[in-house]
Amino acid sequence: MRELRKRLGLAIAAIVALLVIGTFAYSSIEGWRLIDSFYFIATTLTTVGLGDFVPTHDVSKLFTVFFVFAGVGIMLYSLSVIADSLFRKGVRSIESHNHNGSGKAGAK
Repeated sequence: MRELRKRLGLAIAAIVALLVIGTFAYSSIEGWRLIDSFYFIATTLTTVGLGDFVPTHDVSKLFTVFFVFAGVGIMLYSLSVIADSLFRKGVRSIESHNHNGSGKAGAK
């Protein structure tokens, strides 16, 4: 349980770090507003990539290549940790309900 909470905390911190780093990087390099940079990084890291914002400077294109390779992997791992945590919480809730006797098969 403690290990799961630690992994969950690290996963959430990793997502926040990616969003913050990416937002400020694109705002600085491309001169985009913070909201536009945040929107771009969120759609990029979730692989939605709508194409309404695209990097135009060589340095931001290189940053994007490396950031996407690292960021998408981190995002997928982090989201799997969050999903695992939610799943385990649901299982514990069901098991707790069943152990209290109110969840027995055929009970009314």
